[in-house]
Amino acid sequence: MPSAQNEASQLPSRPTAANQTGSSKWILVTAFGAALTIVIAASVSVYLLRDFAIQKRKQEMAGTSLLLAEDANQKFLTAKLLLDVLSEQARRNARTNSVSEFEKLSKSEEAYNFLKDRVGQNDLIDVATFVSHSGRVLNFTRSWPPPDIYLGDRDYFAAHKTDSKLGVFYSVPVKNRGNGKWVFYMTRRIDFANGTMAGLVLVGLSVEKFSDLYRRVCESMGENTSVTLYNTDNILMTRWPIKDELVGAQNNTSATAIAMASGIESTVVFANNPRYTENNQSQPRLVAPRRLANFPFVVAPVVPESIYLEKWWHYTVYIGGIGVLGLLFLGFATQRLLRAASERDSLLHAAEDLNFKSQQLTAQLIASQNRQILATEELKELNGSLEERITERTEALAVANQRLESYNYSVAHDLRAPLRLIISYSQLLWQRFGARMPEESKPFGDRIIDAGKNMTSQIEGLLSIASAVQKELDRRVLNLSHLAEEVAKELLLTLENQKRAKISIGPGIYANFDPGLMRLVLQNLISNAMKYSSKVEAPEIEFGLKEQSGERHYFVKDNGAGFNMEYAQKLFQPFQRQHSESEFKGIGIGLATVRAIIERHRGKVWAESQPGAGAIFWFTLG
Repeated sequence: MPSAQNEASQLPSRPTAANQTGSSKWILVTAFGAALTIVIAASVSVYLLRDFAIQKRKQEMAGTSLLLAEDANQKFLTAKLLLDVLSEQARRNARTNSVSEFEKLSKSEEAYNFLKDRVGQNDLIDVATFVSHSGRVLNFTRSWPPPDIYLGDRDYFAAHKTDSKLGVFYSVPVKNRGNGKWVFYMTRRIDFANGTMAGLVLVGLSVEKFSDLYRRVCESMGENTSVTLYNTDNILMTRWPIKDELVGAQNNTSATAIAMASGIESTVVFANNPRYTENNQSQPRLVAPRRLANFPFVVAPVVPESIYLEKWWHYTVYIGGIGVLGLLFLGFATQRLLRAASERDSLLHAAEDLNFKSQQLTAQLIASQNRQILATEELKELNGSLEERITERTEALAVANQRLESYNYSVAHDLRAPLRLIISYSQLLWQRFGARMPEESKPFGDRIIDAGKNMTSQIEGLLSIASAVQKELDRRVLNLSHLAEEVAKELLLTLENQKRAKISIGPGIYANFDPGLMRLVLQNLISNAMKYSSKVEAPEIEFGLKEQSGERHYFVKDNGAGFNMEYAQKLFQPFQRQHSESEFKGIGIGLATVRAIIERHRGKVWAESQPGAGAIFWFTLG
């Protein structure tokens, strides 16, 4: 910006008519150039932001499709491992080479218990079944003895009947005739020694376990998004949002089918062809199909243009608004400058002396207005950079949250799935070679399985702490006494060996808390009190409130085993316990969860005790 001395030296001595006309043209040219600059800058910004929004969404969808593919791969791997275990048992039954003996062994209650034990608590598996060579159900995990169910008309039965070398067959989804739910099956043929068909082994996978995950993914991606699982024949296995009329249908014209047909294993593509799943309506969208590494399936998340360009539209309106305001301001300034030039010209024509003075004043006015324009532009630049920093930090925070959620999800699957494999392979080894093991080696198999289950419980505990820390608080003023009474009644009903405990609840205690999280606090504290007082003759537990120095202190007290105060702080750390597993069962995660929830309420928690004299746990709620 020029100094006052320089501006004074540049003042014209006596303007002429040519100077007057030239100054007006200069104003108009400058105004036109500034307006053109604003329009070009706004257009380029809008274009670059659109390209950035698309590229960013592509990266996110590539990561999402990879995560979904890994999850599906783990589910199918778990089911195939179970199918291997059941097939081994069925082949043992077929060694007799007798149809009647095979069916007798497969129908037995021992076979039913074998199926139930192998499926266990795995909610991914809907059903496991032994089927005869005639298509009749011999045994399955739903009930024993099984009802008379005929499966000879299923696609997997016909496929195995025709091809004895087929191996594992993956069926199209069907509604289970036992419970009416959608299931797709992994099947394997069992032959006698002479090569004739003895029957089939089925493992049914619950479609809900796939669509539930897809629902959560769609909720995180935004409205009108979807996730679809196809097999390599382009048959729709399941999707979210779920549409029963589309499950099991073949769609060879989808963007996913086109991408897979071209030999692409994983990509993110634009699509605008009619959507089979949306009544053949055309809709611009991004599709990220990815083929599973070890199984004949393809998972494909879909995000419509209205979602991945939603923020871009907001930014476009914002930039357009700023541009319009800039043009309005430029027009107003130009009008003022032109008016000033016109007034100056009139004064110059009045008198030569006044013309000289008027020209000086006009030049000063132009210089002042130029400084005003520069100051305004600087202010706009500062505002623009501030908005950019706010936008960048907001986006960085969103990315960090997404990475944290992805990390939690990865922990849940990357740790639990290998543990399931360890347990399953240990059971398979025990089944195959247990009879040949030395007696002193046999306990090791049970210890491996128990250790795997114990680690699974610890992982679930850590995830529960993470869930409590991340959950958004919904604090309200509620009756804490009523909540404690509900928790105590539930625990007395569920903890069979501790029903003789006497529980006292202080009446009329109100507080400001999140009811869901506070229920977890009371469940952990009261159940701990019941557990550690279960070995005294008359267990007594009390929940109440004390006012100390103007602060409300809530407490849960018992007359149980107590503990050494030297180690009190370790109680609230994950997996830290004062008593051995043989004395009191547990994994040491309950009090860590209590601490996480109380700190979320901006409160604190501590304990007081003596060995053999009971314990009292205090907490505040901020």
